[in-house]
Amino acid sequence: PRPPRLVDLRRPEEFARFRMAGSLNIPSFALKTKSFLTRRPVVLLDEGYDPQGLETVCQELRQAGLEASFLYGGLQAWKASGADLEGDRFAQRALDRMPADAFRNGVTDERRLLVALDEALPVSDVPQAVSLPYRGDPSAWIVQLRQTLDRWTGQPELFSVVLISRAGTDYDDLESALRTSRLPNLFFLEGGWQAYQELLSRELVARERGEASTDAPAGCPTCRLGCQ
Repeated sequence: PRPPRLVDLRRPEEFARFRMAGSLNIPSFALKTKSFLTRRPVVLLDEGYDPQGLETVCQELRQAGLEASFLYGGLQAWKASGADLEGDRFAQRALDRMPADAFRNGVTDERRLLVALDEALPVSDVPQAVSLPYRGDPSAWIVQLRQTLDRWTGQPELFSVVLISRAGTDYDDLESALRTSRLPNLFFLEGGWQAYQELLSRELVARERGEASTDAPAGCPTCRLGCQ
């Protein structure tokens, strides 16, 4: 079988910092103009924050006649599996930090589980959210997380798990412990719940002023082809 072409859809400056060996950096809007992509299967990838954007692009390419799939979980899942990435190893450590706008874009996706590390966080209105307070013992907390994920059997398949504290400044202990846990697709919300609320406030002000705001990417039927 023909080996697939790995196509990284991230911004050029992000691709320059680190990447999968042999991958190409092509923006999504230019994919259909690259005739050489029709000669081999194409696997799309990005950070792995949310599948919706990749699903949409993947579906468009398949409708155009390309043999397309996407890397489920993206670069974060690849790195968490123990596989190597090329480039700046220090920058790679930030792969598990999900920016507030990426969190917002998939906040209603039932395939994402939000885990509140502070029991006072008001997450009751967020779909697929649980409170699992962290009290300083990472080993005990990871056991609780595993039990929580085990109970999710029969629910929609989880694409990612996002851990969130109030200000996003107290992740270090858990992050160190989780590196060896091999739990899939774990992210920490960058800046915590505070950053997310600040983003929503800025968008509300922009709407009230009649300014354009960024729309969340539309989802599409899954085109997962087992690229894990």
